[in-house]
This record gives sequence, structure tokens and C-alpha cells, in this order.
Amino acid sequence: MMKMIFHHIEKSLEHDENDFEVRRISSAISLMQKKYEESEEHGKIAYSMNPNDPRVLAVYGEILVRNKKIDQGLELLHKALELDPIPAGQKTSDNRYRDLVLGYFCKKDYDVCITQAQKIKELEPRSWVFLLFSLKEKDNEINLKENEYFVNKYDDYSKLDWKETIKGFHLPDEEMNKNLENFTNQVIN
Repeated sequence: MMKMIFHHIEKSLEHDENDFEVRRISSAISLMQKKYEESEEHGKIAYSMNPNDPRVLAVYGEILVRNKKIDQGLELLHKALELDPIPAGQKTSDNRYRDLVLGYFCKKDYDVCITQAQKIKELEPRSWVFLLFSLKEKDNEINLKENEYFVNKYDDYSKLDWKETIKGFHLPDEEMNKNLENFTNQVIN
């Protein structure tokens, strides 16, 4: 199924390389494939064509924070939240806040990462572990196992294969991935 989607997106891009929607989707697909530079290039082109589309801002902002262009990425992610706080098909602003949690985590601004994560109504594994990691970085003496955020999601997420889950975060920073793996091994497993 995914091969067919990739094929059709590739054909669409060949047909019209100036279709911002195809560029936006291509950026997301390249990110999934861990082709970070390619993802950024597609995102940059989509953004140059349509700089006020919140979906473009979100996908381009996400890849920028991953590629260590964090302040520029965060600016776009905040603008996406401002323009479209509840994305189409969603009931909350959780996706926008999840993007901001990613950005502030990559920036290592753990205070703001925590603040943004606390706005999420339903913490998914990535935001949950970023929140816990940030809490520990902020206060090394904290007992996370007594923290309400830990307790509320532990049963849901404790059985995850965290090494594989972290790979799914699509973070190009190998040191960050290793730190997250060590953290989950010590705190969650």
C-alpha cells in the first residue's frame, strides 16, 4: 500500500513540481523514510508557494526543528497553531502542541517543553517520554514513578518496545536517540 502511495506522489511531482500539496506530502513521506535533507527541501518549496497554509507550516516546521534549524521551525509551528489551532478532522489542538513539544525538546528548552506537553489532552508515547525526560532534566531528584503524568500513562506505554518506538520519532540526532533509549530503559522498563 505504501509503495503505491509513494509511486503516485512521485508521479504527481513529475507531472507538476509546483503543486504545493504534493510537495507538502512529499516532505512528510521523506521524513518517514528518514531522508531529512530531502524532506526539508520539499517543505521549503511548499512553504515558498504557500506560506500561510497551516499544514505546510507544520510539516516544514517539524523537519526544521529536527534538522537543527530550531528557532525557524518553532516560529512556523507557532504560526500553524495560531492560524489553525484545531486542524481539520481533529477535536483538539493536541497535534499542534505535540509539534511544539517536539520543537522545544529538540531545542533542549525543557521548561517550555513541559508547559506545551501539559496542554495536550491525550499524551501519545513521543510527547509522554519527552515530558518525562524534560521533568527529569529540570529536576534530577524527581521521583517520576510518583508523578501524575508517569502514573496516568505507564500502563498504556510500559510494554512498548522503546527502542523501536524511539526510531519512529524520526530524530536525526543519534545522541538524542541514545539518551532517550537510556532514559526509557532506566525509568520505564
